Amino acid sequence: KIGTGSLGGKARGLAFISTLLQKKAARLERFEGVRILIPQTLVITTEGFDAFIEKNNLEYLSKTDADDAAVAQLFLQATVPEWITTHLRAYLAEIDYPLAVRSSGLLEDAQLNAYADLYSTYILPNDHSNLEQRLAHLLTAVKLVYASTYYHYSEIFL
Repeated sequence: KIGTGSLGGKARGLAFISTLLQKKAARLERFEGVRILIPQTLVITTEGFDAFIEKNNLEYLSKTDADDAAVAQLFLQATVPEWITTHLRAYLAEIDYPLAVRSSGLLEDAQLNAYADLYSTYILPNDHSNLEQRLAHLLTAVKLVYASTYYHYSEIFL
Protein backbone atom coordinates (compact mmCIF):
# COMPACT_ATOMS: atom_id res chain seq x y z
CA LYS A 1 0.00 0.00 0.00
CA ILE A 2 1.03 3.58 -0.56
CA GLY A 3 0.41 5.78 2.47
CA THR A 4 -0.54 5.21 6.06
CA GLY A 5 -4.24 6.03 5.84
CA SER A 6 -7.24 3.72 5.67
CA LEU A 7 -8.06 1.23 2.96
CA GLY A 8 -11.41 1.45 1.23
CA GLY A 9 -14.02 -1.30 1.08
CA LYS A 10 -12.72 -3.20 -1.96
CA ALA A 11 -9.13 -3.11 -0.75
CA ARG A 12 -10.11 -4.22 2.76
CA GLY A 13 -12.16 -7.05 1.28
CA LEU A 14 -9.29 -8.25 -0.92
CA ALA A 15 -6.85 -8.07 1.98
CA PHE A 16 -9.27 -10.01 4.20
CA ILE A 17 -9.92 -12.79 1.70
CA SER A 18 -6.21 -13.07 0.88
CA THR A 19 -5.35 -13.50 4.56
CA LEU A 20 -8.18 -15.97 5.04
CA LEU A 21 -7.06 -18.06 2.07
CA GLN A 22 -3.49 -18.15 3.39
CA LYS A 23 -4.59 -19.20 6.89
CA LYS A 24 -7.03 -21.83 5.62
CA ALA A 25 -5.00 -23.15 2.67
CA ALA A 26 -5.20 -26.72 3.98
CA ARG A 27 -8.99 -26.69 3.68
CA LEU A 28 -8.74 -26.00 -0.04
CA GLU A 29 -6.63 -29.11 -0.66
CA ARG A 30 -9.73 -31.29 -0.68
CA PHE A 31 -10.92 -29.49 -3.82
CA GLU A 32 -8.52 -30.92 -6.35
CA GLY A 33 -7.72 -28.62 -9.24
CA VAL A 34 -9.34 -25.57 -7.64
CA ARG A 35 -7.07 -22.56 -7.28
CA ILE A 36 -8.24 -19.25 -5.91
CA LEU A 37 -5.94 -16.41 -6.84
CA ILE A 38 -6.12 -12.84 -5.60
CA PRO A 39 -4.59 -10.46 -8.14
CA GLN A 40 -1.59 -8.48 -7.01
CA THR A 41 -3.01 -5.26 -5.66
CA LEU A 42 -1.56 -1.85 -4.90
CA VAL A 43 -3.65 0.59 -2.91
CA ILE A 44 -3.19 4.32 -2.45
CA THR A 45 -4.65 4.90 1.00
CA THR A 46 -6.92 7.73 2.08
CA GLU A 47 -3.77 9.62 3.05
CA GLY A 48 -2.86 9.81 -0.64
CA PHE A 49 -6.29 11.08 -1.68
CA ASP A 50 -6.29 13.67 1.11
CA ALA A 51 -2.76 14.82 0.20
CA PHE A 52 -3.77 15.18 -3.47
CA ILE A 53 -6.86 17.24 -2.62
CA GLU A 54 -4.94 19.44 -0.16
CA LYS A 55 -1.90 19.95 -2.42
CA ASN A 56 -4.13 21.16 -5.24
CA ASN A 57 -6.59 23.15 -3.10
CA LEU A 58 -9.56 21.16 -4.34
CA GLU A 59 -11.42 20.94 -1.03
CA TYR A 60 -13.95 23.54 -2.19
CA LEU A 61 -15.36 21.18 -4.84
CA SER A 62 -17.35 19.30 -2.22
CA LYS A 63 -19.41 22.46 -1.74
CA THR A 64 -19.91 23.42 -5.38
CA ASP A 65 -22.17 22.30 -8.18
CA ALA A 66 -19.45 22.08 -10.82
CA ASP A 67 -20.29 19.81 -13.73
CA ASP A 68 -18.40 16.56 -14.19
CA ALA A 69 -16.34 17.76 -17.17
CA ALA A 70 -15.13 20.81 -15.24
CA VAL A 71 -14.22 18.65 -12.25
CA ALA A 72 -12.33 16.21 -14.47
CA GLN A 73 -10.39 19.05 -16.08
CA LEU A 74 -9.39 20.46 -12.69
CA PHE A 75 -8.17 17.07 -11.54
CA LEU A 76 -6.25 16.43 -14.77
CA GLN A 77 -4.44 19.75 -14.34
CA ALA A 78 -3.61 18.95 -10.70
CA THR A 79 -0.32 17.50 -9.50
CA VAL A 80 0.00 14.16 -7.74
CA PRO A 81 2.21 14.41 -4.62
CA GLU A 82 5.76 13.31 -5.41
CA TRP A 83 5.80 10.59 -2.76
CA ILE A 84 2.87 8.88 -4.51
CA THR A 85 4.45 9.30 -7.94
CA THR A 86 7.71 7.79 -6.66
CA HIS A 87 5.91 4.70 -5.32
CA LEU A 88 3.88 4.27 -8.52
CA ARG A 89 7.01 4.55 -10.67
CA ALA A 90 8.73 1.86 -8.58
CA TYR A 91 5.65 -0.37 -8.87
CA LEU A 92 5.48 0.01 -12.65
CA ALA A 93 9.20 -0.77 -12.95
CA GLU A 94 8.37 -4.25 -11.59
CA ILE A 95 5.26 -5.08 -13.61
CA ASP A 96 4.08 -4.88 -17.20
CA TYR A 97 0.65 -6.51 -17.18
CA PRO A 98 -2.69 -4.72 -17.62
CA LEU A 99 -4.02 -2.68 -14.70
CA ALA A 100 -7.49 -1.88 -13.42
CA VAL A 101 -7.45 1.50 -11.71
CA ARG A 102 -10.50 1.88 -9.53
CA SER A 103 -11.75 3.45 -6.37
CA SER A 104 -11.90 1.78 -3.02
CA GLY A 105 -13.71 4.44 -1.05
CA LEU A 106 -14.48 4.25 2.63
CA LEU A 107 -18.20 4.67 2.00
CA GLU A 108 -18.44 3.05 -1.41
CA ASP A 109 -18.60 -0.54 -0.19
CA ALA A 110 -19.92 -0.27 3.34
CA GLN A 111 -21.37 -3.40 4.90
CA LEU A 112 -24.98 -2.26 4.62
CA ASN A 113 -24.66 0.09 1.63
CA ALA A 114 -22.95 -1.48 -1.36
CA TYR A 115 -22.41 1.15 -4.04
CA ALA A 116 -20.33 -0.97 -6.37
CA ASP A 117 -18.97 0.87 -9.39
CA LEU A 118 -20.23 4.22 -8.16
CA TYR A 119 -16.92 5.78 -9.17
CA SER A 120 -14.96 5.46 -12.41
CA THR A 121 -12.73 2.52 -13.34
CA TYR A 122 -9.98 2.64 -15.95
CA ILE A 123 -8.29 -0.33 -17.61
CA LEU A 124 -4.72 0.33 -18.74
CA PRO A 125 -2.82 -1.98 -21.08
CA ASN A 126 0.40 -0.94 -19.29
CA ASP A 127 2.45 -2.24 -22.19
CA HIS A 128 4.23 0.87 -23.48
CA SER A 129 8.00 0.38 -23.75
CA ASN A 130 8.66 3.68 -21.95
CA LEU A 131 8.21 3.57 -18.16
CA GLU A 132 7.52 7.32 -17.91
CA GLN A 133 4.73 7.01 -20.50
CA ARG A 134 3.16 4.15 -18.53
CA LEU A 135 3.47 6.29 -15.39
CA ALA A 136 1.76 9.21 -17.13
CA HIS A 137 -1.13 6.90 -18.12
CA LEU A 138 -1.43 5.60 -14.56
CA LEU A 139 -1.35 9.08 -13.02
CA THR A 140 -4.08 10.22 -15.42
CA ALA A 141 -6.24 7.26 -14.43
CA VAL A 142 -5.68 7.92 -10.71
CA LYS A 143 -6.63 11.58 -11.15
CA LEU A 144 -9.81 10.66 -13.03
CA VAL A 145 -10.82 8.10 -10.41
CA TYR A 146 -10.26 10.77 -7.76
CA ALA A 147 -12.30 13.24 -9.82
CA SER A 148 -15.17 10.79 -10.10
CA THR A 149 -15.70 11.02 -6.33
CA TYR A 150 -17.00 14.55 -7.01
CA TYR A 151 -19.21 13.70 -9.99
CA HIS A 152 -22.99 14.06 -9.94
CA TYR A 153 -24.65 10.66 -9.80
CA SER A 154 -28.21 11.72 -9.08
CA GLU A 155 -29.43 10.12 -12.32
CA ILE A 156 -28.37 6.72 -10.94
CA PHE A 157 -30.94 6.98 -8.19
CA LEU A 158 -33.89 8.09 -10.36
